[in-house]
Amino acid sequence: MNGAMSRETVRVEVKRLNDEWRAMAAARISDNRARAIARLEWVAREAADAWVRSQKDREKQRLIEKEQPPARRNGKTLKAPPLTEKTIERTGQVGDPRFLAEVREATVSIAQILGIRMEPRDDDGDEGDTDTTAIARELLEVFKNASAIPAAAKKEEPEPQEN
Repeated sequence: MNGAMSRETVRVEVKRLNDEWRAMAAARISDNRARAIARLEWVAREAADAWVRSQKDREKQRLIEKEQPPARRNGKTLKAPPLTEKTIERTGQVGDPRFLAEVREATVSIAQILGIRMEPRDDDGDEGDTDTTAIARELLEVFKNASAIPAAAKKEEPEPQEN
């Protein structure tokens, strides 16, 4: 045969190479998916942390300098240093819903990468306008077991009472 391969040998070798290339491509795709999911999980954790921080009281500090009347000592007028008054104003916050939207977007993107279909639902259970409270409950449930989410985000709120 003069070093020539049979058709069957060529077919087997081409199939082996194709299978090898297919496996390498699948591994690359899997690695790319894993990296994309890791990035999106980081975004979701950061947004969830920001959501919790956005619910904390906001503090506004104000320093007011007041002039003091000049002091007299030994017949000389001395300029007194200004009197500094510090006030702290605390304002309760309800949380910035944009952070929840970011968590939701990252969660939906992860689901899409994994081939899971997620659709927003309102409180009626039918598809429609997205209800922020329902999304918040859903997302906190999704991330409840994630160690990177602060404990404050994991506590459950009581269900509203029906009259």
